[in-house]
Amino acid sequence: MPRQCLAALLACCLLASAAAPSSTVDRRSTDLTSPSQPPQPPQPTCRAHNGTRLLPRIFRKYSCVHCFQFMYTRADRVLYALQTSKQLRFFNETQFSADVCSAFVRLEPKHAPQVEDCSTMLRRCCLAAVACCRAQLATGAEASAEAAAGAMCPATWDGLHCINATASGSSTKYGCPTYLPSANPNNTFSIQCTEDGTWETKTSRGVVWESTNYMSCFSNSLLEWDIIFKKISLSFYCVSICFLLPAIGIFLGYESLRKQQRVVIHVNLFLALTLDAALSIATTKLYHIDVNERSLRSLESASQAADSEADSVLHSGGIGCILLSVLHRTMQSAMFMWIFVEGFYLHRLLIRAFDREKSLWTYYVLGWGTAVLINSVYCILRAVLPQFSQLNNRCWISDAQPLEWLKDGANLLCILLNVIFFINILRILLKKLNSNPNDTNNYKRAFKATCILVPLFGLQWLLMMYRQDRKVNAAIIAYRIAQATLRGSHGAIVATVFCFANNEVTTLIRKSMDRRGFGNNRLSRPSIDNRPTVYSSVPPRDSIPMGTLPSARAASLSSAANPDVTVVSTRRAGRTSTT
Repeated sequence: MPRQCLAALLACCLLASAAAPSSTVDRRSTDLTSPSQPPQPPQPTCRAHNGTRLLPRIFRKYSCVHCFQFMYTRADRVLYALQTSKQLRFFNETQFSADVCSAFVRLEPKHAPQVEDCSTMLRRCCLAAVACCRAQLATGAEASAEAAAGAMCPATWDGLHCINATASGSSTKYGCPTYLPSANPNNTFSIQCTEDGTWETKTSRGVVWESTNYMSCFSNSLLEWDIIFKKISLSFYCVSICFLLPAIGIFLGYESLRKQQRVVIHVNLFLALTLDAALSIATTKLYHIDVNERSLRSLESASQAADSEADSVLHSGGIGCILLSVLHRTMQSAMFMWIFVEGFYLHRLLIRAFDREKSLWTYYVLGWGTAVLINSVYCILRAVLPQFSQLNNRCWISDAQPLEWLKDGANLLCILLNVIFFINILRILLKKLNSNPNDTNNYKRAFKATCILVPLFGLQWLLMMYRQDRKVNAAIIAYRIAQATLRGSHGAIVATVFCFANNEVTTLIRKSMDRRGFGNNRLSRPSIDNRPTVYSSVPPRDSIPMGTLPSARAASLSSAANPDVTVVSTRRAGRTSTT
């Protein structure tokens, strides 16, 4: 259902109780009026969006509903929920603004502003509509007659601003409304009156409606910074893929590594991170960056505003882009599940060190199966339940609250459980380090363990859950850059710490390079004697207990017993080395 049709339906439902008494009075007056009496003059009306003319008391409510719809993108679902629960009421602007904004924050917590800010701005928009209606009534019938003759476009309320009557073939500039979220009140917007005396229109999904281009009210810096944040995240996702793919190849290329259970779990985590990064790149480029760049171009040319999203992938809403969005959500859930598996496995390994897992199928089901199950239920409920039908467009990137908590709650639970594992592991580690308090490297070891476990357990995600305002200032810019960097580089950090900087992995790679002639010449230099060399430390002669075999004799016996071993007895600094 187009947005304008939904607005009209909701407004009619809202005004049904108010319109019924009016129709009754009109019918009675018609019945009691004698045919000899002159007909009553029509009551004055105010022109609302799309040319709808309403009585002032009805216009007051109708325009307030439109204000909320045009100011916030998630308003349709809030109004629909209030109407179905029979809580959509209008007594005055203050009451309506408070009720609707409270429901907005409750139903759309990720996208709604503060209740006070929302209700204040919505109330100001509603009062501006009332003032516009009074201005239209004060103009009288003269402007209406000229507009009917096509000499000018009629005065109207376009949903956000009062538009005065304008001569045909001309445009008028107005200051941007102060109650429009994220708009710059110092900017201006313009509206065009066509040659035939009608306002400029826009066609959306077969519906023609009057359109005012407010894109010039929004600061270019907001869109530009949003594009920069997305590109930073996209760049780090590419870097992570470049690190993760070789790490997976190294783990799978060495038999001694791929037989280890912890390495198998690492491989699955790396695979989930790789798929999540690849799908994040696709969705970021096709959905977010593309739409924002089109919006920037529309700011430069008003004629492109109506088509800013018309031919974009996001606007198409086809099955392909919906499937891409579903896969992206599933891989995000899988990434969090395997992060939890890493924490659970390491914690279990420390608690029950000698109880080895016989099979990892439980971890496979927990990591991949749970993610697929959660998102399958999410997709079925979103596609079937009627209250989400208005949100199932634009490739499903719009959140369907409270259904989003089905997957977001599971992801958050994984991180919170890893926090518990992390605290317990550090407690065990510090307890063991404190058993030797004279060692000055204890704090260094504890700090190193913390730095290693934080990215593996995904604890940095706790710093990226804050929902920042859509404003441009130094603090938000710094936070958004750090957020994009941490999200995108998660895979690169984990691959570096647990693969490329791992001593076992580097030793295997060095041996492989030596066998192929790419290693250090000093490491591959042939020895003087081809027989193997065995080193054993023998205590000083003074500390050898009586009756113990002397070191020289022991060395000679060792040589006799193993003729392939060359025996060299040396004494340096009170220590005898037998080779």
